[in-house]
Amino acid sequence: MRTMVTFQSDMFNKTEERDYFVNPDCFGDDVCFVDCHGSGFLSAFGIGKKEIAIEALQQIHQALSSTQGISAIRWHEAKKFNKGIEDLGMPTPD
Repeated sequence: MRTMVTFQSDMFNKTEERDYFVNPDCFGDDVCFVDCHGSGFLSAFGIGKKEIAIEALQQIHQALSSTQGISAIRWHEAKKFNKGIEDLGMPTPD
C-alpha cells in the first residue's frame, strides 16, 4: 500500500529562520508525517500495530488535491521510498 505522500507547494516557510531550527537554511517547521505502521511509543502498548485504512489515505489525498497551491502529488510505498526509490510514485494512494 502506498502510505507516503510527497507534493510541491509554495505555501511553506522557506525564508524565515526560527530559534528552534537545527541547521541554518533548513526549514522544517511545516513538515509532518503519519506513522502508518505502528512504530514508536504506541506500539509498545500494542496500540499502534494497525495499518492505516485506505479511506484515511483517500481523505488525505482529497484534502491535498483540493488545496490551491499544492501540486505534483505522488504516493509512494514507504519501504521503497526510504531506500531512495522515489520514481515509482503514483498519483493516488490506491
